[in-house]
Amino acid sequence: MHKFTCAKCDSRIFFDNQACLACGSPVGFAASDLSMVTLRSEAEIGRAHV
Repeated sequence: MHKFTCAKCDSRIFFDNQACLACGSPVGFAASDLSMVTLRSEAEIGRAHV
């Protein structure tokens, strides 16, 4: 079984998780990469482009 970690806090996340249990960041499955990813909010995306 592949182990996934939260990109924000590096805690372990599982396929069934909708959020990281340690930091609360939303997570989801990226079918293109066959991996779990930490999702960013629209506010975080907007700040990245400023």
